[in-house]
Amino acid sequence: MGFQSLKIASESNSYDLPIGFGIIGTYVAPDAAGKGVEGALFAASLKAAKEAGLKGIDAIIGTSNASGVAYYEALSIRTYKSKPGAICKIFYVVSSRDGRHSCPT
Repeated sequence: MGFQSLKIASESNSYDLPIGFGIIGTYVAPDAAGKGVEGALFAASLKAAKEAGLKGIDAIIGTSNASGVAYYEALSIRTYKSKPGAICKIFYVVSSRDGRHSCPT
C-alpha cells in the first residue's frame, strides 16, 4: 500500500534545514493512490511530529512527480522554494505567537 518516513533534521543535515524540523518521504503504490492511504499516512506522521515537538515538516518533491506534487498540494503543504528538478514544501506543525513563520532556506 504505502509508507511514510519522518526524519528529524540534525545539525548540518544534507537538506539544509534548521534543527527542529522534520523531513518527510512518502511512497504510495499506484493502485492504492486516492483511497485514503496518503491522508492516513500523513495523519500518523503529523502526530509523531507533534509528539517530537517539531516546528515543521519539509518535503522535497521531484518536479516530474505529478502525483506527489498533487498529494502535498491537497494537504495544503505550501511551496517555499524551488530548485532544479524539485519543489520544496513546508507544513508548519506549530505556529508562532504572531502567526508568522520563518521558512527554512
